[in-house]
Amino acid sequence: MPREAKAAAIGYGARFAPMGNRMRTLTPLVLCSLAAAQTTWIVDDSGGPGVHFTSLPAAVAAAANGDTLRVAAGTYEAFHVANKALTILGAGASSAVATSTTFITLPVPSGSLGSSLVYIATPPAGMTFRMSGVAIGAAGTGLTLVGGGTSGNVVLSDLRCGSGGNVGLRVDAIEVHASRCNFSGGSGQVPQFPMVFGLPGGSVSGNGRLVADACTFRGGSAGGTGQLGIAGGGDGLVVDGARAWLWRSLLEGGFASSGYNTFGGAGLRVSTGSRVQVFGAAVDLLAGGSTPFQPSTIWTYYGGAAVLTDASSSVVVSGPVTLVGGSSPGGNPGPLTSGPNIVLGQPARPVTTMVGTAAATNGGDLVGSQPVTISLRGSPNQLALLFVHTIPSVLDLPGISDEPLLVDPTAFVVFAGALDGNGVYSFTFTPATQAPILLDVPLHLQGCVFDAASGLWFGSNAEIRRIR
Repeated sequence: MPREAKAAAIGYGARFAPMGNRMRTLTPLVLCSLAAAQTTWIVDDSGGPGVHFTSLPAAVAAAANGDTLRVAAGTYEAFHVANKALTILGAGASSAVATSTTFITLPVPSGSLGSSLVYIATPPAGMTFRMSGVAIGAAGTGLTLVGGGTSGNVVLSDLRCGSGGNVGLRVDAIEVHASRCNFSGGSGQVPQFPMVFGLPGGSVSGNGRLVADACTFRGGSAGGTGQLGIAGGGDGLVVDGARAWLWRSLLEGGFASSGYNTFGGAGLRVSTGSRVQVFGAAVDLLAGGSTPFQPSTIWTYYGGAAVLTDASSSVVVSGPVTLVGGSSPGGNPGPLTSGPNIVLGQPARPVTTMVGTAAATNGGDLVGSQPVTISLRGSPNQLALLFVHTIPSVLDLPGISDEPLLVDPTAFVVFAGALDGNGVYSFTFTPATQAPILLDVPLHLQGCVFDAASGLWFGSNAEIRRIR
């Protein structure tokens, strides 16, 4: 939805039932559905009543800016699209339950934009391309997102992108927000002898920006090359000439085996003037890839570093993120960090969550007929703000916050005040009965808290959810 249209929607609204003495109104959230006449298309490879398309590429080609494609469980052809901002909602990305999974696995379109199964280029300025509840993968690069100039951004949620022969997620010169996604790099194979390398789970380049919350990036493995070859596992995430903010995420380098020189991939590799901030909880992990060991006077094995940088780049880790060097039994275990400008042990940042009490019905969507709880957790009695918005963007605020806020300028403040004695503000409501206007609207929550010692506001993760 164009930013101008969103701003024009301010003034409509719905009021929640009382939330205690901190009740707030989500007044601006009429949002996308009220901004313009938009069409919802039903896509189902099995056909049937009410189905508009059995082919996903045909539906993408026919849809106009702002349209929504609801894609049923099934197996679909890959698609490439440029200069459009669509919403693609799959049935889910769980590989364990084929009957509730939307797969995009069939061949890359011939004569198209690139080698990726899904390639999304240059959404119009001020607009957002959204995709959720889809499994992309098994052969070819999983997903490539390309921008340039004043192009819009991309929001991904509840995706699974596996890659048989390349990078799971490639971000180039565009701003991308990802939530609860799993990206896996492709594996290197013996025919590439004498050098075999796994591919990264994700890469960000060309001054691109990646904001990832509760995501997994795993590098691909490198198979055996024999006594004369070199094998290297893929990195979990590569940031090259770009920016990244990573919350509550797992990054793991790929395994490598059996080469003259064998290297596990890095969990996070940062280069060419890049800046990365990692914010975590105790379950989060940055891990280097492992290597085996075979006793030999000429073979060498090195586990991957958890974090690796060059001299022009920096990484700052806040909160209890676990760093693990790659194992190499009897060889050379990987270091926790390798390179300058890596700062560990910074104070934890606040965390925002929106959870439901029933199982999701579509990817990570919540059930509108069941209670939904929105929470912001920081430190006891800390001053805090909680935002709700529909178009995420990165705002650099020098002198106000030491990291960007991930909110649109027209975001609405749900809560402003002090957290309780446990460092929590939360409320629970049933969307279908108390705030039906929120149903089927993409919601982005972010909180921030004021740190009295530094005089700065610290931002939290951006929780991305849709309530159905």
